[in-house]
Amino acid sequence: MVNLAWRHMKVYFRDPWAVFFSFLSTVIILVLFVVFLNENQQQALPEGLRGTNEGAYLVYSWILSGVLLVGMVTTPLGVLGMMVSDLESKAIHDFYVAPLKRRTVVFSYLIAALTVTLMFGFVNLGVGLAILYFVSGYTLPLSSLGLVVVLMIVTAFLFSSLFYYLVSFIKTNSAHGAMSTLTGTLIGFFAGIYVPVGVFGRGLNTFLGSLPFMQGAALMRNLYMDDAIRVVFGQALSQADQYRRVFGLQIVWGNVGFSNTTVWLLLLAWTLVFLSLSLVKITKFKL
Repeated sequence: MVNLAWRHMKVYFRDPWAVFFSFLSTVIILVLFVVFLNENQQQALPEGLRGTNEGAYLVYSWILSGVLLVGMVTTPLGVLGMMVSDLESKAIHDFYVAPLKRRTVVFSYLIAALTVTLMFGFVNLGVGLAILYFVSGYTLPLSSLGLVVVLMIVTAFLFSSLFYYLVSFIKTNSAHGAMSTLTGTLIGFFAGIYVPVGVFGRGLNTFLGSLPFMQGAALMRNLYMDDAIRVVFGQALSQADQYRRVFGLQIVWGNVGFSNTTVWLLLLAWTLVFLSLSLVKITKFKL
């Protein structure tokens, strides 16, 4: 299984376009941030902090935490395109020359997706921390960084299993391409990056808050930005709470705001559901 997963990863990395399109959504978000979103974030800062290192700490923490979560979503979908390609070309049948069980072959694609997602996630995290330090002079405290890493692992399992389950119903590269395009287009909206969720109505907020994408983004922002919010808002707790609600740091259903603990439990529940569905799908996979 390990050798097969390694084969999938090598084939994936040999295709520069596959790797590029896995990162395309994050590139688009960063461009939009520089051109449009940065100004919206600056306006949300206390007046005396606009253009300061402290203000940059908060603003860039917001966008970099969102980009980190988006990468955890789009990367496994890109890697799993290898499974679709092998199915369409019938290359997957070649693996049965070896004395391997069918579920072992199929499970190797999920392992490859999970591994590459974590690899890219740590690269994304490292580059983001370097950017953060360069523009603000600040970096994440070790306590926050540790929790961010734990959340990266959870979301890697969650979105790898979610997309494995969905991709397992796809048999052609064109269908996978359509799914990748749709996901890359909508993820910035679902994660509350293109438009701050605070401007939406209660119904749409509740809908987005029920999806694992928004839940993961909100928790990632909370962990990544905890120190930045303390630095910028200090004891102005009401302003800090307003910022959290407007810029998607808190999941709100109706008038009820969820705690970080509740969101952790929701993400773990999603992960268990899709891991279970994926394992069932693996045992019943038909070529």
